[in-house]
Order: sequence, then C-alpha cells, then structure tokens
Amino acid sequence: MGRNIEGATFRLLVSGDYACFPIPKMLDATISYEIIPPVAAYGLIESVHWKPAIRWRISAIHVLSPVQLVEVRAPQPILALYRPRWAIDFGFSLTQRAGPRDSIDAHASMFLRKAKRLPRQHGFLGKPHFPASLELMDAEQALDMPLECAGTIDFGWLPLHRLDWDPKSYRYFRARARDGTVQVPEGITDLTSHIRREALSASALLIEEPYDFSLSRITGAPPAGVLDASLSAPHVE
Repeated sequence: MGRNIEGATFRLLVSGDYACFPIPKMLDATISYEIIPPVAAYGLIESVHWKPAIRWRISAIHVLSPVQLVEVRAPQPILALYRPRWAIDFGFSLTQRAGPRDSIDAHASMFLRKAKRLPRQHGFLGKPHFPASLELMDAEQALDMPLECAGTIDFGWLPLHRLDWDPKSYRYFRARARDGTVQVPEGITDLTSHIRREALSASALLIEEPYDFSLSRITGAPPAGVLDASLSAPHVE
C-alpha cells in the first residue's frame, strides 16, 4: 500500500491543433473521445517526471475549449478534436518503493524543474502526428471556461487507467462535467469479487473485458459486465 502523503497540487495546460483518443472497436472509422481520457493524461504527466517511488493522481480535468470533432484526411477516416485545450489538476504520493532519499519536496522540485524546461511540443495527443503542447500553470489560477461548457455535460465512459492484472483492459468511469470540470475518481484496485458485485453506485467502475463504446454516450447505458464502484468505497492498493 502506498504511503498517502499529500503533496503539492500541480496544473498543466494541455493543448494542440488536433487530438484523437480513439474509441475502441469503432468499425469503419477512428473516432476520438470528446475529451482527453485520464489514461492518456497520465502518460503525458509521466513523460515529464516519473519514478517507481511516486504515484501520480489526477483529480480534475477542466475543458477549456468547445468540443469540435472534425474529419482529418488519412488512409482511414479520422474524426479528431480540433484545437482542444484542457487544464489537468494532479498531485502524487510516495509508494512502498520510496527510499530514504525520496520525499514529496524532492520529487515536487524535480517535476517543476523539468516542466519549466519543456520544449514547445512534448508528446502527442493520441496519435503520433498530433503533437501536444504542455505548459505549467498556477494551480490556483481562475480558469476561463467557454460558455459552451456551462451546466452539466455527459462525456460518456472514459478509460481511467489500465488494470494491473490485464494491461489490455481498462478501468472506466462515467465522465460528467459540471461547468466544464470533470472530477476524476481515484479508482479502486484489487477489490474482492463480493465488492465488485455489491458496489453499484456510479463513480469509478471496473471492466475486465474491452468494450465497444460506440453507443455508450448515446444510450447512457453502462458497458455490459461493468460494475460501478462508489468513491466512498475503500481504496486498496
């Protein structure tokens, strides 16, 4: 179990000309999720700084631009996000693999130093030909949210992160934005089958099979075989 030491809260501005985070099992086209999935955001954060001694934790995704899906010319049709902008809030804790020289302050300093020296383009937004721009922001700064994001928007089921026991499958959650902000659940790992059957209130959810998400937002129905796990359920690592 990781040592739950609360560290600093960071915020990154993630943007680009285009982004495509493909929805699995779409038959004839590559269609992007409407916002960046946490599993992809974790990859960008870890590309700046990661060590076995720390575990990153995303708390919120702020949608800073209207969702615009446009067709991009390619051998296979691609519906990509046009000029997306998100602010990602996150922090970290130390894991069991932390040594005597590991500390919250030390890793926070390393992350800040690296983040301030990032090139204009760093990583990519779902596809290698869609470069990402990362910019460190003040975590306390007020954000300008687009009018199109006012109220509640349901972005459907998004992949939170890969399952430890099956890297080809993911844990998903229902992403609902309130005034442009999606609260990201911490996730629940290594739950017993009893908890998986009984924890039915929607927040973070478990899926052990890849799922066709093509109608997940339209129908509002959870993926077959998926059980929801409440945020109030115990966190087990």
